[in-house]
Amino acid sequence: MCEIRFFICEHCGNLIGMIHDAGVPMMCCGQKMTKLEAGVAEASREKHIPVVSVSENTVNVEIGEIEHPMTKEHSILWVYLQTDKGGQRKCLEIGKAPKVSFALADEKPVAVYAYCNLHGLWKADVEIKACELKPLNTSSVEDYVVCKCNSVSYFDILNEIQKHNNINNLLGIFDAVKETTHCSSGCGGCYDKVIAIISEAMSNK
Repeated sequence: MCEIRFFICEHCGNLIGMIHDAGVPMMCCGQKMTKLEAGVAEASREKHIPVVSVSENTVNVEIGEIEHPMTKEHSILWVYLQTDKGGQRKCLEIGKAPKVSFALADEKPVAVYAYCNLHGLWKADVEIKACELKPLNTSSVEDYVVCKCNSVSYFDILNEIQKHNNINNLLGIFDAVKETTHCSSGCGGCYDKVIAIISEAMSNK
């Protein structure tokens, strides 16, 4: 995973994000830059910790459970989304609500950073809740078999659902399965069962 670290020059205020650490100190104005640590300033956590929600391939971020001010004197300058494959940064505007959205492309969100011009760096880890999957209302083991021809069980499908937070990616997997495998009956009923199970499980997220 690509990790990001932020540094600030205590002399001029330059701020940089390190993409790769080669072991050489970051320098500015003839002196070492200071690594920013998230959440160390004495300030209201309720106004600074990013509030993150994930919906399919979109990450929505609001700064603070209590909305952070966005004035020239006190504001959030930018928000950075770290994913398992890289990251994205967006700048916020004075006078507008401290909210941003990021689009994901086959990647998972890991953490969100927000930078306040007065109180420095803040961070929230992104936790994607697993589906609370309910067992089938049946006492028959036979009912757990979705497709006898391809040996696909109810639990096989649930395992795939647990791995994916993006419904489009998940449906794409089963579309591919539908195109490359064939039941002896050819009725397509197995695929309908798969979609029904996915829909039920995703609705419990």
